[in-house]
Amino acid sequence: MTGNRVGRLIRLSWLGIAFVIAALLGPGARAQWTVDGLSLPRVEFAAVGVGHTALFAGGREHGGGPPYSDRVDLFDGLSETWSTSSLTSPVVDLAATAVGTKALFAGGSLGFSLSAVVDIYDASSGTWTTASLSVPRSLLAATTVGDLALFAGGWDGSSLNTVDIYDDATGSWSTATLSEARQRLAATSAGSYALFGGGVGGPIPTSRVDVFDASTGTWSTASLSVGRESLVAASLDGRAYFAGGRDGSQPYATVDVFDAQTATWSVTAMPDAHTSFAAATIGGRIFFASGEGPDIAAVTTVDVFDGQLWTTMDLTVPRIGLASAVIDDRALFAGGWDDTTGTPSAVVDVFTPMVATGYCTSTVNSSGLPARLTTRTEEAGTTLRLLADDLPGNQMAFFLVGMGQAQLMPLSSQGIVCLAGGDIGRFDDPGQAGTSSPSGHFELVVDLGSLPTNPPQPVLVGQTWNFQAWFRDMNPGPTSNFTDASAVAFY
Repeated sequence: MTGNRVGRLIRLSWLGIAFVIAALLGPGARAQWTVDGLSLPRVEFAAVGVGHTALFAGGREHGGGPPYSDRVDLFDGLSETWSTSSLTSPVVDLAATAVGTKALFAGGSLGFSLSAVVDIYDASSGTWTTASLSVPRSLLAATTVGDLALFAGGWDGSSLNTVDIYDDATGSWSTATLSEARQRLAATSAGSYALFGGGVGGPIPTSRVDVFDASTGTWSTASLSVGRESLVAASLDGRAYFAGGRDGSQPYATVDVFDAQTATWSVTAMPDAHTSFAAATIGGRIFFASGEGPDIAAVTTVDVFDGQLWTTMDLTVPRIGLASAVIDDRALFAGGWDDTTGTPSAVVDVFTPMVATGYCTSTVNSSGLPARLTTRTEEAGTTLRLLADDLPGNQMAFFLVGMGQAQLMPLSSQGIVCLAGGDIGRFDDPGQAGTSSPSGHFELVVDLGSLPTNPPQPVLVGQTWNFQAWFRDMNPGPTSNFTDASAVAFY
């Protein structure tokens, strides 16, 4: 992220203008939750996001055993479109993780046998290849640390301690072992650590956590506060969270937290108990969604944790065994067993932490076009990129931010100011202000922790901030102009 100092304010004296029109506008932004659908309803499938693409693969479409599904639903976040593909075989209870540009779907049950196949989707080329695990198995867990994708544990008639490791930098595979054989465990990574926690390998769930340090290539062990299986794991700000699960029939609200910086553990709790649920990190928060609640029934509850405080939301449909995937700008919670219908669900609840709505107008500049502003959410909803296009080439430009909206027509400029308020900020520090490209493009990654208002302030959940770009122009003499504007709501 770029640094900021206190930005100079846009004032009448700076603009050297008189305003002839001013009108406050109200942005119309869609809600942070929307609903979509898979091409097939299913449960016991796997999901992962890679780049701009979310993939949902395998599973079963009904309440019994085989036949299973080989269907892969792919959602492209850039084009907002869905497409389908196929795994090598119809499979359930597989595991998925992403490394580099690749999404890997490994193992699973074929019904009367087990799979060792790893279906690999490369988002950079849109192509599929395959590899093999060392042991066919289902009910395994997967996570990625650095260039390594790890697939651990599982079941092949008995619980396993096998770990298959794919090195994306070399394209090679190797193996390791967990300290304790188990299935229905959870996995995530934090810092240089990959962690595999809980699961069941005997008569009762285990509290064992196997910890792999990718920086040293060594393994160690730790313990959860209570043994449980069918838990979930997710990471936020260098901490790994192992949440929920059950010790038989009793679901838990317990969350065990590993701090990668200090290598220490602590314990907190969700507002609600969950098992067979989904977790996703988006917009600087972890969403623990749906699953089975304390009364052995599916719940719609989503417990949301920002590292300090808990809040709650709801999905549209209560379901057990759903799957989640995160891409640059949204988290998708898909499928699962719908208790209300007694069948698998195709519902996809989509959370978007930043919603941008364009407003105001821009006037034609010397490029022959009106300049336009677009925004792009990146890095799992933690980064906002501003993009200005159709500017005159090789001209000075910078972005503006403010809480208020207006439509102001300055006499000394050919454009329209779309921001209002006494503390409109300018992104004009070194590395922020600059020159448009020869093709008329200019962009900036916004530091959401420090907007250049007076005084600087962070973006907070529930706020809406307005952005616009200013630029110099020769049209035909020296002048300035503006893009249109975008109101970005932060949820």
